[in-house]
Amino acid sequence: MTAFSSTSDQSTSVADPSDGFDEDAQANWDAPAPAADEDPVAQPAPPARAPRRAAAAKASRPAPARGGSAATAVRRAAAKALEIESAPDSQRSLLAQLLNVRDDTVELTVAVIAGAPDAGSKYLYAIADADPIDAGATAYAVVEDKERAKALWALLLALGAVTGDKPNVPVEAARTIARAAQGLSSDARSTLDSALALAK
Repeated sequence: MTAFSSTSDQSTSVADPSDGFDEDAQANWDAPAPAADEDPVAQPAPPARAPRRAAAAKASRPAPARGGSAATAVRRAAAKALEIESAPDSQRSLLAQLLNVRDDTVELTVAVIAGAPDAGSKYLYAIADADPIDAGATAYAVVEDKERAKALWALLLALGAVTGDKPNVPVEAARTIARAAQGLSSDARSTLDSALALAK
């Protein structure tokens, strides 16, 4: 029995691993993997720029007038003081009564600028302008409050419309106040109007 052995004339070829090797691909392969919270394709943030527009706008704004509202307030107070100083004594005295301060230019000016409440004039006008039939009831509604009654009586005294002390009995006080308010002279009312104008 003849044994056959066959030998190939062609040698077996093995691919060289170095053939076609891409160095850039290898570098990317060897680079460390990005962190879990890192964007692998994120671009580096551009450098921060100074807010030129905001700075330019701020630089272009005109500076506020020196003093501003403070100067306006001082000017108003000075003008009011001059107005009060030049007012007739009767108006100044009545204004002091209305604002419950001393008859002094500084005190009156401060009270006006500060907006001190007017004591009694609105009640006086309400009674004076009411229908004569309703004047007593209107006056009685006012005198039920002791402070309002006191302020109203003091105002009538300053206008010369009443004399003496206010009656203690509310009905009598209301009747007296109604009669005095309804009988207010045109001169007294004009003085009251002028005093109230000073308080504005």
